[in-house]
Amino acid sequence: MWVLGHIGAPAGRPIMGVAAFTISAVATLALATSSAWASCAQVSSIHDNADRADVVVYGRVTGTEGAPGQPRRFVFMRVERVMKGAAFERIGVALGPDGSGGGGPVATSVDYQADVGTDHVLYLKQTAPAGFSTDACSGSHPGAPSGEEQALLGAGRAPDRAPGGLADVQQGDRTIAALATIAALAAAVGATVLAFRRPPGTATWATSAWWVSLAGGMACGVVIALLTAGVERSRIAFGPYALFGNGALAVPSILVPLALFIGWAALLRGPDRAPRLPMTVYALGLVLGSAVWGILDQGLPGIIGGVFTGALFVIPTTALAAATIAVFRATRIPTNVLTVSAALVLGTLAVLVPPLSSFGGLGIGGIAAGAATTAASRRGGMSAGAATTAASRRGGMSAGAATTAASRGEGISATAPLTAKSRGGDNAVTFALGFALFALMLAQVFALPIL
Repeated sequence: MWVLGHIGAPAGRPIMGVAAFTISAVATLALATSSAWASCAQVSSIHDNADRADVVVYGRVTGTEGAPGQPRRFVFMRVERVMKGAAFERIGVALGPDGSGGGGPVATSVDYQADVGTDHVLYLKQTAPAGFSTDACSGSHPGAPSGEEQALLGAGRAPDRAPGGLADVQQGDRTIAALATIAALAAAVGATVLAFRRPPGTATWATSAWWVSLAGGMACGVVIALLTAGVERSRIAFGPYALFGNGALAVPSILVPLALFIGWAALLRGPDRAPRLPMTVYALGLVLGSAVWGILDQGLPGIIGGVFTGALFVIPTTALAAATIAVFRATRIPTNVLTVSAALVLGTLAVLVPPLSSFGGLGIGGIAAGAATTAASRRGGMSAGAATTAASRRGGMSAGAATTAASRGEGISATAPLTAKSRGGDNAVTFALGFALFALMLAQVFALPIL
C-alpha cells in the first residue's frame, strides 16, 4: 500500500494500481529495446530481403559460441556457396540483436535458430571482415536455396579462401613466395650496382634543422598510422594472410624501415656530414606520428597505446639501422657493391634466424634500411681529375686550385651544371634503393615466413 499510495493509486483498487504500474514499466522497457524484443512486423519478399542483405550465403553450421547456461546466439559456418556479396569459406554469425562475440545473456524473440550440423541460407549484415549478423526477420531459413532464390540470385559461387595463417600454407604459396624473394633480392643487388656506378652525391637540398627533421618524421609516422588504420578495417586477404585486424601490423613492419631510409638518406646527403641529432629527432617524429593510429582506434585515450606501438616498431629498427651505418663508417669494412649487397641480403634473410623468427623479425628490417642508406648517402665532391677538367673548360679556376678544392670535397661553382646532373642521379639512386628496400620488406614479412 505504501507503493500504491506514492504512485497515486486509489486505495480501494490496489490490483488496478499494480497493473497500471506493471504496464507502464513494460511499455517503457519495450520502447527502449523494441529492436531486440519485438517480433517481425511483416513478412518481406525474397527480393526485399536480398536488397537489405550485404551478403547471402548457403552453408553448414559447424559450431557455436557462448557461455555455459546461456543461449547459443553466435555460430560458426562453413560456407559452400556465396549468392550475393563476398564471404570467406569460414565465417562467424551473430543470430540476433547484440549477439556478436558469443551473444548476450538474453535471447530475443527475433533470434534466428541454427543447430550444429544443419544447413541454412543466411541473409547477412556484415559487421567485420569475417563477421556477420542475421535474425529471424532477415529472410534466413534452414535448408537449401529455393527455386525463387536461385532465379533471383543465381546458383552462387565458391567462397573466398579463408586466410588461415602459416598453418594454412599450400605448395603454390611457397612457390610464389620463393619467386618473390628471388625478385626482391635481385632488385636490391641491381639498385646497389646502380648506386655505385654513379659518382658520390653532392646534393645539399636537405637541411639539418632539428625541427624540420621532427616534422618530417611525424608526417611519415602519420601516413603509416593512417594506412595501418585503413588496412585494419579493410577486407584485404591473400593466400594464407589476412591484413585486417591484427594483420595490419604488417604495414608498419614494411613502411617503418622505408620511412627511416628516406629521412636518413636525405639528412646524410645534406650539409651536415654527421647529423646525429636530426636523425634521432626524425626517428622520434616517426614514433609520435604513429600515435594517430591509437587515436583513430580508441579516440584520445588511445594516444599512449599508439605511441607504444610506434616505439615497438621504430626503436628496434632505428637501432639496427644506426648500427649498420656505423659499421660501414667506423670500421675498415669497405663500402662497395659487394659489402652493401651482402648487408641487404643478410639483413633480409636474418628474419629466418631464431630467436628473431619467433618475434616475427621485429625491427630486423633496420639492417637492410641501414645498408640502403649507406649506399644512397655516399658523399664527396668530384674526383680531382674531373674537377680539374671541368674548371679548365670553364676558365673559372686554375687546375691546381680545382684539384685542391676537389680533394677537400668542396663544391666548385664552375661545375654547377655537373652538380645539378649529379643531384638528379642521386635522386634516381634513392628511388631505386627505396623501391628495392620496399620489395625486400615485402619478402621479409610475407614470403620468407612460409618458405
